[in-house]
Amino acid sequence: MANDEYCEMIELPVSSCEMVTVPQKKRAFSKKKLLKKINEKAPIAEAETEAPTESAAQPEQEISTVTYAEKNEKNKKTKNGGRFKFTLVGAEVVAIFVLIVAIMLTNIFWEDSGINVMIRSVFGQTAKTTDDRTARELAVFAPTSADNLTASEGVISFKSACAVYPTTDGTVESVTAVDGSYTITINHSDVFRSVIENADATYVSVGDKAYPNVPIALSKQGTTLKLYDNNVLVTDYILKDGNIVWES
Repeated sequence: MANDEYCEMIELPVSSCEMVTVPQKKRAFSKKKLLKKINEKAPIAEAETEAPTESAAQPEQEISTVTYAEKNEKNKKTKNGGRFKFTLVGAEVVAIFVLIVAIMLTNIFWEDSGINVMIRSVFGQTAKTTDDRTARELAVFAPTSADNLTASEGVISFKSACAVYPTTDGTVESVTAVDGSYTITINHSDVFRSVIENADATYVSVGDKAYPNVPIALSKQGTTLKLYDNNVLVTDYILKDGNIVWES
């Protein structure tokens, strides 16, 4: 309604009626007052006024934060560790088996090896296996070319100076010198040996190994070679084509 119409209704002159509108002041919003009113109106729960129970007073247990990836990695390490342990044990078993086989083969094929010597010393097995092979059971060769040799009743004589070779494999037992002449004894087995007498020079010493293709002495006219089985002179052979041939 306009002001003029309102004045006509109450029969007042228009000029005598003025209305002043005063704007209302906005109250400032107070968060504290609002919370205070809500707290005053809200009922106090009995549970809040009671003393905390023993279970409530205890601290909460820590919740495991291990993720699935971490668990998977842990399981993988455990599996790998078990596999490594199995592999290591298997390698040790294989190594022990190889060592046992090596010792057995050494005992069979290498009688004077370090392992065999140690075992014999520990267990008192000092006795060596006897080699009972005679001259007939070995491959025996002439000590030099047949052109420079003669044989009579088990004695091989050298006609002139030449290299003297062992009749077969063996070990030098002794070397003696008398008036510039040498005598060399070679053991070919425990029962068979050869003796070179009146040699002009020698190339070996006691304990040396002798081989049919390596010279051990230098002969001169009058040098002889004799073969012995159990200290008995061997006589049942002849020289033929540079070899010793056994008579039947």
